[in-house]
Amino acid sequence: MTFCHRRAVVASGRPHGSDQHGPMRCAAESLAAVEPPYCHRMTTDTDGAQRVLRTRSASAPSTVWLATGLMITGASIQLIGMFHALSLVDAVREEARLRQSVRLSDGSTYRSSDALDVASETGTNVATGLIVASCLALAGLWLLLAYVNLRGFRWARVAATAIGAVGIVSGITSVATYDRSVTSTLDVLLLVIEVAVLSLLWHPRSAPHFRQK
Repeated sequence: MTFCHRRAVVASGRPHGSDQHGPMRCAAESLAAVEPPYCHRMTTDTDGAQRVLRTRSASAPSTVWLATGLMITGASIQLIGMFHALSLVDAVREEARLRQSVRLSDGSTYRSSDALDVASETGTNVATGLIVASCLALAGLWLLLAYVNLRGFRWARVAATAIGAVGIVSGITSVATYDRSVTSTLDVLLLVIEVAVLSLLWHPRSAPHFRQK
């Protein structure tokens, strides 16, 4: 007879052997006494981790919040550029057909009209797919960098710096060939945003936010 079983017998006034399920009841009582605190600790730890993440985001300095907002703006500009490019698809397709018809009239190249239409349509569709995929990928990258930098990960600021440096070089090239088109204007806006984001992330007020992790 276990100690728990003896205690149950004494408390109930029944003789030994009258309760065949005494050991099982003892094990169940032991689990009931141990399991709630354990579950409570798991719940407390999870809630504490979520509370820490919320506190870290809420305690981010204003420079990091502003950089995050500019990154979201950068993602929006990428989507605007994508929709603008899609609006030009029909014009590009028609221009390609006109150029091919001029070449055919010169007699330097000969193709049937069906083959010409198929080639032009295929090239336009491929170019459109690449534009959409690249713009969505860049917009997603902007949002991802905004999220991880707001969380204060050390590697996030380094990653944003490396990617931003590439974007700045590309933006400078666009500025050098600026032609007042919508695409060039969007490139200039992205260049300004990238410079501002890096300046804010490396501001002295932002440094403690990235030292915590």
